[in-house]
Parts: sequence; C-alpha cells; structure tokens
Amino acid sequence: MLFKNFNLSDELLKAAALLGYEEALPVQEKVIPALLADRDVLVQSKTGSGKTASYAIPEIEKIDWLGNEPQVLVLTPTRELARQVQVDFKSLGAYKRINAVTLFGKQPFKSQIMDLKQKVHVVVGTAGRVLDHLERGTLNLDHVHTCILDEADEMLNLGFIEEVTKILSYLPAKCTMAMFSATINDSIKEIAETYLHDAEVIKVGEVKKYNTNVDLFYVKADKECKEEQLLKVLYKELPQQAMIFCNFRESVEQVFDLLCEKRISCLMIHGGLMQEERLANMRDFKKGKYRVLVATDVAGRGIDVANVTHVINYEFPTTTEDFIHRIGRCGRVDKKGKAISLVLPTQMKYLNMVQEELETELACIDEQAFEGVVYDSILSRSEEIRQKEEVIDEDKCKLYFKGGRNKKLRAKDLVGAIMDVPGVEFNDIGIIEVLETTSYAEILNGKGELVLRGLQGKSIKNKQITVEKKR
Repeated sequence: MLFKNFNLSDELLKAAALLGYEEALPVQEKVIPALLADRDVLVQSKTGSGKTASYAIPEIEKIDWLGNEPQVLVLTPTRELARQVQVDFKSLGAYKRINAVTLFGKQPFKSQIMDLKQKVHVVVGTAGRVLDHLERGTLNLDHVHTCILDEADEMLNLGFIEEVTKILSYLPAKCTMAMFSATINDSIKEIAETYLHDAEVIKVGEVKKYNTNVDLFYVKADKECKEEQLLKVLYKELPQQAMIFCNFRESVEQVFDLLCEKRISCLMIHGGLMQEERLANMRDFKKGKYRVLVATDVAGRGIDVANVTHVINYEFPTTTEDFIHRIGRCGRVDKKGKAISLVLPTQMKYLNMVQEELETELACIDEQAFEGVVYDSILSRSEEIRQKEEVIDEDKCKLYFKGGRNKKLRAKDLVGAIMDVPGVEFNDIGIIEVLETTSYAEILNGKGELVLRGLQGKSIKNKQITVEKKR
C-alpha cells in the first residue's frame, strides 16, 4: 500500500517522500489506519520492522498545531531510543511544524523545563525522568490524546513497571493507547488488559522471535587467540558497518584499543561514558563517520543504523533475549544482515540455549575459512551517510534573533515580522523558540535566505533586533 493512499496531509506526504517513504511496510499498513481512527493497539513486531513510523505518521497527522501543551507521549526504555524517536517525529513532521522534545536522565533538569515552556506537541522520554517532571508539576499531560509504549517488554524487563503505571494514571480518560513489543508475555498482557480498551491486536512478521533477515554463524573461539580471531572475521567480512558486542565495559575498552592499534575506524559505547559522549558517538556512527562500533548491551535495543551489515558477538550473551536484540541491529526492515558469534568452550551452553529457544541452528564457520585473509586497509576508511533529518534540513533554515523574553518578544511577534517579508506564507514558518536572551525560527520550503534578507535593518516590536543564520 502506498502512503498517499492513507489520506494524509500534503505536508506529511511531502516529508515522507523526501525521507524515502513510498510503500508502507506490513506493520505500517496495519497500525497507521488503526491509530488514525483512535483505536487502541497492541502490536507485536520484530525489531527493525518500521514500527516508529507506524505510530509517528498517524500521530503527526492528528496533532493540532495551535495547541501549546503536549498531545502525544512516547515512553521508551533507553535515552538512545528516545533521541531516535524524537528525530523521526521532527523529520516526518517538519512541514507541519511539529516540535518534539526529549526527557531523560543525566540531562540538566532546568533546560528540560525551558523546553517544556515552548510550544511542544510531542514528548519522548524514559519513565523515570517523565515521572519526575509530572511529580514536580513541570509536565502537563491534560491534552495528550495518544500514549505510546515503545519496546514495552524491555521497559518491564528493566524494572520500570511501577513508574510506567504511575505515568499512565496522569493521562486523560479518553487517551488512545498503543503498546509495541517484540514479545507479548504475561506482564505485557496484564498491562494491556488494564490500560487498553477493545484493543486491536496486531502481529506482524513470522512467528519466530528473532529477525530472520539475519544469517546466523558462530566461530569456535580460543581464549588465547580470540583477538586474532576477531580481526580475521572483520578482514574476511569487510563489513560496510559493524557492531561488536561485549558483556562488560572492560572488554569494550580492550577491543576498542585493539581496533585502534590496527587502525580500524571505530568508536565505543558503554554505560561508563558520559551521556554526551555516548550520544555523540552514536550520532557519528549513524552518519557513517566510523566503520565499527564496539558496545555493551546499552546499544542493543531499538537503535536504527541503516547501514549496519554485520553484528559480531565478541562475548556471547548469557540470555536469548540479549542475543535477539543484538542481532536485530542488522538486517533492518528489508535488508539482509549477518551475525557472527565468537563462542568459547565455556559458553557453548549459552549457544545451545539460544538454538533451542529460537528453534534454529547457528552455522559453524571452520577455521580454514580464514586462511589467506588479507588485512586490508579498507577498514581504516569510512564513508559518511546522509541522515534522513539532513535531507529535510536541506529545505530548512534556522534563523537566530539576538533578543528574547528580555526584550518582551513573543512567538507571534516573530511570526508577524517574518510574514511581512514579501513572498513568505504562514506555511513557510516552522518551529519558533523564544528564550531569555535569544530566539530561533525555522524557515521552510527553501525561503531562509529570502527571510534573512527581508529582516535586515527591520525592527521587531519597535526594537532593532539582529538576525543571523544559525551556524
């Protein structure tokens, strides 16, 4: 089914087309009509199936731009996934001028409060920080018409059930509920029965629990030469991009040092890094600036990096669930992927457990397959990838105004000044932020330079305000 057949607005269809959305994926074909009709849904869908767009598209369509309070709440298990969901909402909602903010821990609380004082349509966050804002009275959910629980099973696994249920108690009585989960267990069913009403149950994909787009292999590892085996795997496969998973941060650092020593283009992520560094590393990896990302399971859930072709388990996971979510980082949507695990003799019990629970077998790669492997310098190079938000940004310009609440400026004052520029229409104006001493305005449809020239030397609210293009 084509997206244009969903009866969506021209603004949303324009953004979707620029982002490469043409034909709906199975989960999108089923979820979009349900949410457009305000029906509760319980969705079981494998990772990498396109589920974020399946709820972002209908919710963007339903948002009333004139409203100043949040209308959509999305809860995620990790801050990395929250950031990704925010990007998807802002990219798909660019021409409808949708503003989405993130709320998660280890971010300054004060800056989040400032974000919430702006016009906010969508709030995406982790349960702990969202509940913190609700209890302090800095987040108002009275106008939320839809609540999304993304990766609901993982939120429960991480012990957020109490926070989630408290958050749900703040929602309006007629709020539409949507739960997305890779698995539907008894805990998920209990939440669904309590908070979802006449929910449509949607199951997409094969019955198998794992991403069958990924071919599964293992190598019999030797503790004494495991690092050398890892290098042979990398140089034999020459992945476009790869994620290497370890069970401990010390192992991540050890592998990272090894790859750096061999001049392989790489980054690392683990829970011991500062949040800013983790987010920056993930952003650079998604942009293709680095070929390999070494990580603990902090990066194993819900992160969408389009060009990851290989997942390598340097240390085999101790649970089937961790195995599923690791390998789900490749083979996204309709692409093929390859997962290779280095398995020590002491870890064979975990391999057997995974094979039994997934009702599949991992093919063993014989040591002879690595004979004659050339240590090619290609792994030291990377190729930047255009991100979907950058496609939208090409048509968008952000202007900086040297004045804010200190000069009694309001959003409507900036709108009025911009609309006075000949050739500019209301639909050319995106998100406007008025801060204490500065303000920002997004100009859409390629009219940024026109507006910038038109505002030079002009006064706003009888005040001379410097206007520049944000760098």
